[in-house]
Amino acid sequence: YEHNNLIVVDVVGDYDGVGDNFDIHYQYGTLTIQKRVISVQTQDGSWIYDGEYHSNTGLDNPNGGFTVGRDGLCDSLYVEIKESTRILNVGSIRNEITLVLYKSADNTEVDTQNYEFVYDSYGTLTIEKRRIKIQGASDEWMYDGEEHFNKDFEIVMGLDGFYGIVEGQIVTSSKSTVVTNVSR
Repeated sequence: YEHNNLIVVDVVGDYDGVGDNFDIHYQYGTLTIQKRVISVQTQDGSWIYDGEYHSNTGLDNPNGGFTVGRDGLCDSLYVEIKESTRILNVGSIRNEITLVLYKSADNTEVDTQNYEFVYDSYGTLTIEKRRIKIQGASDEWMYDGEEHFNKDFEIVMGLDGFYGIVEGQIVTSSKSTVVTNVSR
């Protein structure tokens, strides 16, 4: 964004009109304003599946979800997150955020034409599988030539890093061993 540096000069001296003795030719300089670069680095976040959306924006995380280079902001501005990546299910995705600048004095949004957001690095958001332990039922019958099965089970919680099921979700039994004869 270059602009001609348009200047006008007068030659003055000991008497009025001295400038009329000069034929002034202008060779304009240029004035340039560079966009202020705001460097951004998003951070990682990791959770065990719990049926909830998760993000790492720094707004609800004391360790911070993103970093803005301090030389990137004018003193009269502050930055907030407009949009952020959210993750719900098991897997990993890039932690992307969209930032908005505001004036500190009146909290109005700043036109970002004078700024360039540079994302130096992206963190990764990860949801890990929730470990649950299912204990199948034990049962016994006297031999009668009929098929027998028991689909009952129990969810074992709190041991060896196993968790219960997520609230609002259920576990159903879809298959069970069928026995007819005495085991050997």
